Amino acid sequence: LSIKELQSLPDTDIPGLVDMLGEKHETLQQKVAEIESTMDQIRGRLVMIERMQTLKQQGYTVVSHKLERLERFRFDNETIVDRYLSDPYRSVGYFPRGEKIRPSYGIFQDEGPNTLREPDQGEKQYLKGLLRVEADNTLFHDVDNMESKADRLGYTPGDLTGLYLFSGFDGKRYDYYEAYLQLVPK
Repeated sequence: LSIKELQSLPDTDIPGLVDMLGEKHETLQQKVAEIESTMDQIRGRLVMIERMQTLKQQGYTVVSHKLERLERFRFDNETIVDRYLSDPYRSVGYFPRGEKIRPSYGIFQDEGPNTLREPDQGEKQYLKGLLRVEADNTLFHDVDNMESKADRLGYTPGDLTGLYLFSGFDGKRYDYYEAYLQLVPK
């Protein structure tokens, strides 16, 4: 309550007091909800930064994993845009085998008209690690590092799917992904 409102309290009738306090209560509830939403976003970002740091420390590891279906990201698809806005960590950078120049973008979704990648039918072998893509020029990324590691392990590199973690500045603006490079036996 403002000083002016506090000073007017002794002269305010009961219905007026109820109205004034009710309005203030509603305003404060809205502000609390906004603060809680911001705190949730901050916590989510901190979790993603922690995941990035863990991936960076671990290097590349071979894992068994089952990836979901990817729907191609399109700004004219309201469902996809809403899903991205509500949960950006379901978005993906996708490099199909043999097309490692620039990623296509998608989002994990069970169905839709523009499939980017079908779901895995069972667990597959992947090389898991951190992928860094220049945000302003997606031609520059470190996919080659993962492919070289797969080759040294005796595999042919397959499709690469990178789960978006966050964007950050490290001399340049980068998008960081938790990357899964499919390992195909030679």
